[in-house]
Amino acid sequence: MRGSRWRDVSYNGKTYDLKHLHPFSFQTTLNGVAVNISVVFSNHCFTDKKGDGQPLFGDRYFCEARYQCSLNLPRLLQEHLVNGHVVPHFDKGSNEVYYYAAIHDYAVFFDLRPDRGSPGGLTLFVSSAYEVDQWGKDTMPRGKAVKFNYIGYLRLNGLTYLPLRKQKRR
Repeated sequence: MRGSRWRDVSYNGKTYDLKHLHPFSFQTTLNGVAVNISVVFSNHCFTDKKGDGQPLFGDRYFCEARYQCSLNLPRLLQEHLVNGHVVPHFDKGSNEVYYYAAIHDYAVFFDLRPDRGSPGGLTLFVSSAYEVDQWGKDTMPRGKAVKFNYIGYLRLNGLTYLPLRKQKRR
């Protein structure tokens, strides 16, 4: 799974601590079963393509607005996402991914898979997270919102969220 322990970023003479975006794990209950969820973040949680100066990663620049929002991201995942609803959709590579935005127009895009290093656990990879501008709301994934609890149950069992006649393992 992608992700790493991010080093602090220096930008415009200020240093930004990224420890809150280091991988971590937490326990939750899905359908009455205790499950360990390992969380990993991509650099898209604190970078974008609109920056100035030197890019940090390829064509990605540090984004102070994304950084500021990311400070609450670990808590949001533990306290709100696992008790909320997500919208399953397909990314450009036809992979099933999920979208969550129940809190303050803050969009979180993530992948959820069985954790190879922890049997009976899940890995939640946050591929991107950012505030959604008013003009961008129409570009967000559409579809039926599904309880995270149900998606977690499916993913623990190697299933994706598709109509039963099309259900496949991945």
